Amino acid sequence: MSNALDQFLIECTCLGINAQGTVYAPYGLDDMEAGRLKRNALNHSPGLYAAKAASYLARWPWLLDTEQVSPGEQQGAGPRR
Repeated sequence: MSNALDQFLIECTCLGINAQGTVYAPYGLDDMEAGRLKRNALNHSPGLYAAKAASYLARWPWLLDTEQVSPGEQQGAGPRR
């Protein structure tokens, strides 16, 4: 169950439950419980992260986006090297 979930854009959404009820949460559940959004270091798409976080914040304004994504990265320029 882990490979695809490990790379979701937002860490706290890397969460799965199988048919037996086993929970898979590689980054834990603390950020999910607290409503903290963080970019997943395994996913190198800051522009997609920014769009996903904005979508979540529009629906659930009590969430907290803990990332600072630069304007260039928001447009899909990718991480600076």
